[in-house]
Amino acid sequence: MGFGIFAVFSAVGTLVFHSGGELRTALLEAIQQSAARSADPQVQKAFDYLKTPPGLALMMGLGLGFVLVTFLILSSLGGAVGAAMMRKKDR
Repeated sequence: MGFGIFAVFSAVGTLVFHSGGELRTALLEAIQQSAARSADPQVQKAFDYLKTPPGLALMMGLGLGFVLVTFLILSSLGGAVGAAMMRKKDR
């Protein structure tokens, strides 16, 4: 549920504030900096792919997937800790 709320607010914020261009620019700058650190031609080819629109969509999708997994893990841990703290002690 938390991930859904996060995703909706992020999408609405991007649409309302027109920050999609800024986000794309920031991602491209990060890719450029990472590419500059490597001289491997295969790595350069991968970074070139990430600069394309499908590559940026892949990065955004993987980022959202990471956020989803993080929300699931933290929510599960919170539920387990809360259940352990609230259970009745029959001892």
